[in-house]
Amino acid sequence: MRFLSRLANFWLLITFVSFTAYFAVYNHDRVSLHLPPWIEQITMPGYMVHLGFFFGGAAVVSVYFGIDSLRKALIIRRLRRQLRDHGIEGIEDMAPRLERGRASMESGEPTL
Repeated sequence: MRFLSRLANFWLLITFVSFTAYFAVYNHDRVSLHLPPWIEQITMPGYMVHLGFFFGGAAVVSVYFGIDSLRKALIIRRLRRQLRDHGIEGIEDMAPRLERGRASMESGEPTL
């Protein structure tokens, strides 16, 4: 769920940047900003190509992090299944084993 929230914020940022760029392309003659002279050479096809690269890169990054998140979730699920197969259901079941391990470390004797 946290991933979806971050992804939504990321796409909102991309949308804001694209609207800002659109405004800059179409309204640069109405706004009194000190823009460099090469800004007037930006054409709409060039803008669309660069915007396409931007959205394409954003999509690649989003897919990469989505796959990475899914991979980590599958690893956690596999590790939980392994713990459950060994008779460890939750953190409460780990406490006696941790105490035995701590006692064996303090005494120097290995215990299973």
